[in-house]
Amino acid sequence: MELFKRRYFVFICTAFLIFSRIAFEAWGIIALAVFILACGGTWLILKKRNAATKNASTVILLCLAAAILGTANTFSLCCKNERKLEKYCGDHNIYGYVAQIPSRRNFATEHILHIESVDGESVSFDAVFVTDYDSELTVGDFLECDVRISPLEDYADYDFLYNRESREYPIILTPTKNAQITLRQSDFRARLLFARLNREISAELRVKLHKDAGPLASALLLGNRELLADELLRDFRRAGVYHILALSGLHVTILIGLLDLILRKLTVKKAVRIPVCAVLCLLYISLTGFLLSACRAMLMLFAVYLAYSLEREYDALTSLFTSVSLIVLISPASVLDVGLLLSFMSTLGVICALMIRTETGFWKKSMKMNAVKRRAIALIKEPLFLLLVSVCSFIATLPLIMIYFGEVSLATFISNLFMGGLSECFMTLAILTLAFSPVEAIYGIFAALASFFSSLMCDAAKIISQAENVVFSLRYPFIPVLVCGLFLATALLLSIKLKTKWLLLLPLAFFTVLSGAVVGVYEYGRLACVEAQYMQGDTLVLSSAEGVYVCDATDGSASALYEAFDLTRESCFTEIDGVVLTHYHSRHAVTLMKLTHKYSVCAVYIPFPQNSDEVRIMESISDLLQGGMTKLFLYRANEPIEILSGELTVSDRAYKNGLKNPSYVFSFGYGSSRITVIEPKFFGTYLDELGKMEKYINGSDCVVVGSDGAFIENDFKIFGRVGKECEICFARRDAFLHSDYEKYLGVNKASFDVEYKKYVLK
Repeated sequence: MELFKRRYFVFICTAFLIFSRIAFEAWGIIALAVFILACGGTWLILKKRNAATKNASTVILLCLAAAILGTANTFSLCCKNERKLEKYCGDHNIYGYVAQIPSRRNFATEHILHIESVDGESVSFDAVFVTDYDSELTVGDFLECDVRISPLEDYADYDFLYNRESREYPIILTPTKNAQITLRQSDFRARLLFARLNREISAELRVKLHKDAGPLASALLLGNRELLADELLRDFRRAGVYHILALSGLHVTILIGLLDLILRKLTVKKAVRIPVCAVLCLLYISLTGFLLSACRAMLMLFAVYLAYSLEREYDALTSLFTSVSLIVLISPASVLDVGLLLSFMSTLGVICALMIRTETGFWKKSMKMNAVKRRAIALIKEPLFLLLVSVCSFIATLPLIMIYFGEVSLATFISNLFMGGLSECFMTLAILTLAFSPVEAIYGIFAALASFFSSLMCDAAKIISQAENVVFSLRYPFIPVLVCGLFLATALLLSIKLKTKWLLLLPLAFFTVLSGAVVGVYEYGRLACVEAQYMQGDTLVLSSAEGVYVCDATDGSASALYEAFDLTRESCFTEIDGVVLTHYHSRHAVTLMKLTHKYSVCAVYIPFPQNSDEVRIMESISDLLQGGMTKLFLYRANEPIEILSGELTVSDRAYKNGLKNPSYVFSFGYGSSRITVIEPKFFGTYLDELGKMEKYINGSDCVVVGSDGAFIENDFKIFGRVGKECEICFARRDAFLHSDYEKYLGVNKASFDVEYKKYVLK
């Protein structure tokens, strides 16, 4: 098939894109120098050959020029950002307007602000404005605020940013202490015109369509994914169809294709039809805020129109590489945008599938058959082609998914077969609903049909999401090697001419068998131990090959558990088998609701309530989890919970001096090892006085003095009861600064200010 035959411009664009990316790294200049030497040497060798190599020499020189252009383009952006940071870092008063809200999280909201003045000095640049609460600011709000300007690397919570590798918005703005955000009178800005129109259309969709259909239509057509519920986003991600929610060629094709069909039916000439469609496409992309994946689709569509107008042959592969290169040339930081990269690679996969269908004999043989056989095979070939498209897109995007997300849905091949068609029908009906909104009798029919297709999509995603083991982690050892091997093997097979393309299935089969063997060996080795990872804030993550459990001994705040959940993703786990609550707190109910809607949590363990307040909180948790994927279990204090082939025991809860947070101990034993977590204010309570702590402390390999609460007792004689040498860790420094713990340490060693501690229990 020779995918890249005589497509010299593709190689030139590839060199530009690669060096635009690596120029952001410190070794980018070294890579460019090596590339220049390699190109120069190759050119000198080819120059001594005959005239047949002139084309190759020209391509090499053009690739060299493209690499230099990409490096210089990126380097100029980095220098401009450095000058901006040197000038404005520190505390300042800023004035500007909200241009975009890329993310709203449970404890932070990110805004893209266009800054128009700093301390009264007129400026013009964009920056990320982060508030540590759910901000009510909307796009188009003009505001004035005292902020701290800092680079992305110095911002303490930059992991929560929308695009943590962004060089386009290197400046982070955070309100200074006690700063007030003052809203100013809104002025006209051309940049905000389409943003306001976007909000009005989105509001109209939510009014005309029923239930969840309005937010889903707004997300699919306008890119407003923040309107969707966390559980719906989770279901689409686990079902392997999250890409449907990202504006790309599918959405542009449906909108422009519908318009082109109407114009054709009205017998509009080509000379009029093409400009009308092109202008509408540009307006639509403006309406979505010039999302990069949508811009890529628009440029490819313009290339189709240009080839059609000039009556020239259209080459999709050249168009794809050219469009992405133009975007990166205009905005160098876009080469880091995950959405654009995924859109680029998935489109490359679709083009590969189309070429395989064109050049493989299976799709041509049916032309010689009779009508009945031809129709029967046609019914088979279309699903096979959709499966081929899904496989090619999956392989093309797999390296990016491994790097940025770390997990892949195994249901993606099945779900893509029907979810793509459902989304096309839904978007078409949503557009018709808007078009006929003045006529209530007509738009009501379209709205009802759109709501029906929306329900089908959401229900299908939910059913697939709830299946066990539907998501597979790509963070196992050797998996990166397998992923890269699959990608490169497929690229090689597509780049050379073969008599049959059924060999394309060999890399996939090889990857499946070998990855299964590697994961099996790896998990067998992990069965011999349990990793206990303690985090400041009193959260303990217990994991083995059998699963992962999060022991929540915090005050119920969301931030501590989110950090623990992120840790499980880094440890190759895509599902949480259980969250164990050691006590009751009013914030636990809301936190659990948010977590179970956003992540896949199989079970929640809560202790039997001791008083009316705990009964009320237990009922709240039960009501919030009812009807969802998460099961609820009650356990009794001092009775072991069997998890990960070990036993977790939580003590009675001791309330003291009217504190809302009780004292408690939880201890996990696995084999001959044990880790125990106690609270600072536990000392001196009746549980200690009655000697009930000894069974938890005795035999422990590690005792962690937790950080919850400020009440600290001076008497640490409990350490004198430790039955063997163990490590004693203090999560807070004030737990020992004014205490007499040293008298009781004996042979035990102590460490302080624990932020993250990892133990292996065997």
